[in-house]
Amino acid sequence: MVLQQLAAGKPGPDIGPLLWIRGSMTTHEDDTTCRLRPFRFDDLPQLVRLDRRCFSPDIAYDRFEMVYHLTAPRHTCLLAVPTNDSTPSLLGFVIVAVGKASREGQIVTIDVDPDARRRGIGRLLLQAAEQLLAGHRNRSVRLQVAEDNAGAQRFYEEMGYQQAGRHIDYYPDGTNAIEMVKKLSAPENRRSAE
Repeated sequence: MVLQQLAAGKPGPDIGPLLWIRGSMTTHEDDTTCRLRPFRFDDLPQLVRLDRRCFSPDIAYDRFEMVYHLTAPRHTCLLAVPTNDSTPSLLGFVIVAVGKASREGQIVTIDVDPDARRRGIGRLLLQAAEQLLAGHRNRSVRLQVAEDNAGAQRFYEEMGYQQAGRHIDYYPDGTNAIEMVKKLSAPENRRSAE
């Protein structure tokens, strides 16, 4: 069924309403406007290409791994695209795994086009992922970042993440990873008695 949807260019798996992604943003450096939207299966080639631009060949997901993360239960993907639909470019994306019993979500990957970095797109994607997880009653979110990627570590720390551990030889190329965690706030519409 999933592969039939993939071939037909239909929307990806749905884990619930994403009403909060209707907004758009104007980035601060060049006034490029982008919006978030859910993943559609016809986006797959762009996601694979962008992941290869963002990460070394030993770390980037191949098509099979990308399809796995896009179709796994309780996973979803949000894309940052230009508001002007006549420009068919992908500015970035985030893949999120919604926690169930543990109530802890996972940022599987967050990719921003190298030519579109430092414009607030990564921040927008991360905040949207956190809102999605909080809306599904996840109490925290976890991610891994390469130990040698100091810029990404600083970004996550600025976003409220704290180091929670270290994984030796985490990535296929032997790079270590830093585990980072952030507690999430309950959505405003959730009852405080829960």
